[in-house]
Amino acid sequence: VYKELEVLGGSVKTFLGNVMVTGNLNLYAGYIQLGQYNLTIAENANVNGGGPSSFIVTDALGTVIGENMGAGANTGTVVFPVGSNTLSYTPVMISNSGMADDIKVRVIDGVWEDYNGETGLGAPQTNNAVNKTWFITETIPGGSNATITPQWSLGDELPGFNHNMCAVSHYIGMDEEWVPGPLGNANGFNPYDQTLTGVTSFSPFGVSSSGSPLGLELLSFTGQLLREDAHLKWVTTNEKDMSKYEVERSLDNGRSYGKIGSKAATGNSNIGTNNYFYTDVNVASLDAERILYRLKMVEQDGKYSYSDVVSLRLSKEVSSVVELFPNPVTGSELFIRMGERRSEELTVNITDMSGKVIATQHYAAGSYNPAAMKVDVSQLAQGIYMVRIVDAGNTTLEVLKFSRQ
Repeated sequence: VYKELEVLGGSVKTFLGNVMVTGNLNLYAGYIQLGQYNLTIAENANVNGGGPSSFIVTDALGTVIGENMGAGANTGTVVFPVGSNTLSYTPVMISNSGMADDIKVRVIDGVWEDYNGETGLGAPQTNNAVNKTWFITETIPGGSNATITPQWSLGDELPGFNHNMCAVSHYIGMDEEWVPGPLGNANGFNPYDQTLTGVTSFSPFGVSSSGSPLGLELLSFTGQLLREDAHLKWVTTNEKDMSKYEVERSLDNGRSYGKIGSKAATGNSNIGTNNYFYTDVNVASLDAERILYRLKMVEQDGKYSYSDVVSLRLSKEVSSVVELFPNPVTGSELFIRMGERRSEELTVNITDMSGKVIATQHYAAGSYNPAAMKVDVSQLAQGIYMVRIVDAGNTTLEVLKFSRQ
């Protein structure tokens, strides 16, 4: 038992047995490698410091234990400053408003479709997820009501991971397998985090995104105008417990959407792909220059998530075309080329795919070149975003999509 335990000067501490800290755990520079042993953070102890250069490495079966977390004891948020190796800091923040219990945490590299205890089964996942599994358990099963917030960095992500549509997923067991929480935007800019509330049982946890193998995989959603009609197509695989796909349309540049049709899901299928088609007829007569479409993907239990947005232009006026370049963006600047010269004040809003404003830039009249307006995107995480250009009268001139890589 230690009242205070410090890691300073880049040192690496290893344990010869289980350790409890009752006062302060100070992580300033260096690492604790647990090996086979456990580190318990007492109910009234504090964790100070902690970060990419100083944390607890769960390199074997040892765990970090938060003592007596819950009602009548420690109901605050406890930071478990863990990582699977010294190059990967992936902490998890946990609070429990339910029955007080000791909560144990360790994290490993990799994420699998199935688990036997804490052993992954089959081939590891290779895309659309964070490449980590957080094992979170409690001493006495039942009675908890926890909020869990895992954190990760860009280098922990597998190809195709989508920051704008991700969720904490909970492995329930081989019958139900992975159950994702509500899809939404990841918080932060490298590192990122996502939250799952109302956790009443524990087992492996991961972070998945729209298109993840930890649930339905939407391979593509596309659209095109042919004569008077809009033709939409989407392709899925790994469908499980899906009910239907509702097609939603916006005629006001994404401010509001309305359901215009629905397609029943093929059902449980994890072999091959499923192709769906929907035609929105006579859209050329609509009073809009641009139509936005999205899919509401509804599961049999009523849970749902949204696809990315497909944007189709109805306007035939070439002079009003607005272009973004480069797209995708790999540097710190995005450029907007206006199709016609303008001299009034303009505002550029960058939103995520749910419509949340991420950044705003104002351009005073006469202060910009309409052929190459610069937009600073250096603080944006990798992902898909929308640019909304608004004039001085708060009229939306254009909505375009771009990706940040």
